[in-house]
Amino acid sequence: MDFVFHGDVASVTVQYSHLASWIALLVNPDYGRETARDVFVEVYGYWITLPDDHRPKLYLNGLSLGAFNSDLSHDLHQVIGDPYDGALRVGPPFNSGPGQA
Repeated sequence: MDFVFHGDVASVTVQYSHLASWIALLVNPDYGRETARDVFVEVYGYWITLPDDHRPKLYLNGLSLGAFNSDLSHDLHQVIGDPYDGALRVGPPFNSGPGQA
């Protein structure tokens, strides 16, 4: 994203476990989803307070288990009034798609 937007990017990332993602999924499958939801609530909650004409673009991203948890981070009814600009989710460990969040 830095390259696409010429460095004008702010990123928020979290480490949801000290374990490898496949082990974390086996040991505590809900923890990554809970973390993703908490982060989304904070970031999106702040983002929607900004004036529409000065609001930066908001994109979600996730890789592997992060893609899966990013998809589960919110429900459609939470963002229908102020949708974010897009998402790039690569390599989720399970099939995912519309309506599975």
